[in-house]
Amino acid sequence: MFSVTCPLSSLLAERIFTVKVHTCLILMVAIAGINCMWGPREARGDSVYVLTSSTIEKFASSGGAGTFFGNPGFGGASLALDSAGDLFVANYTYGYIQKITPSGASSIFASGLQTPDGLAFDSAGNLFVASDANAILKFTPDGASTVFSTNVSRPQNLAFDSAGNLYVANLGNQTIEKFGSSGASSVYVSNARLPIGIAFDAKGNLFISGLTDTIEEVAPDGTRSIFAMEDGPYQMAFDSAGNLYAASVTGTVDKFAPNGTGTVFASGLDGPLGIAIQSAVVPLPAAVWMGMCEMVLVVGLGMVRGRVHARERGGAVAWE
Repeated sequence: MFSVTCPLSSLLAERIFTVKVHTCLILMVAIAGINCMWGPREARGDSVYVLTSSTIEKFASSGGAGTFFGNPGFGGASLALDSAGDLFVANYTYGYIQKITPSGASSIFASGLQTPDGLAFDSAGNLFVASDANAILKFTPDGASTVFSTNVSRPQNLAFDSAGNLYVANLGNQTIEKFGSSGASSVYVSNARLPIGIAFDAKGNLFISGLTDTIEEVAPDGTRSIFAMEDGPYQMAFDSAGNLYAASVTGTVDKFAPNGTGTVFASGLDGPLGIAIQSAVVPLPAAVWMGMCEMVLVVGLGMVRGRVHARERGGAVAWE
């Protein structure tokens, strides 16, 4: 969008705004109106799916009680959403991947697997599955499977970065491994504190949940820090506002603001392990955003039309 800055400090020599300042203010108001008219006309309402020991609960990201979404059976380990909003569940105990449509219809996507755990989709819609038998499997959208890599050590959860590289939390050798699209790998993080869950934020920072009751943050340049402490964190996911949600085996889902401040998002759950978040775009009614834009223009121009004085009282500007 457009922006303009009025250098007020250099224009207050006489403590009275000049024509130049009036012109600048008018330009600022006009640009604010343009930004408003061309800006977003939608709000986001995220759905948070939580896999417990026997059910899937659906929550609104704004909070409140969850609703029953599905019954994947005993043995679920993790969740993932595809671009169509279908929810996939890895059943570690019975060796299958279950697919649940937004309407709740369920089917078996893949079976006969050996202890499937973490799930992640790439941008082409291929599903990657971590097998605790030291393998990463790749499934095309139609269900055809191949072995993507066996160069892993008790892989847990998976995540893709914005460039399409796959990251694997290796519990066996306590590393985070990075795979390019060809399957070539390298160690991205070593000594990773018994890693279980991994997730990327919009800035490319990698977050790692570990059995040491920590959530660690790794910046793109490799700088590491403790983001938060949590009892038994498992799978994690980000909402569209940049908040991090972590399923805890203690029966809660905790929500962390970007600055690390944590709150309990949901409690009283039966062994939550998996979590997935779907961002839904909700159009704002035309009357809402038009009213907002009208307010910007009317109030702004009303201020400019009046006589404007600036008094140096703690840097405050008085409008008259």
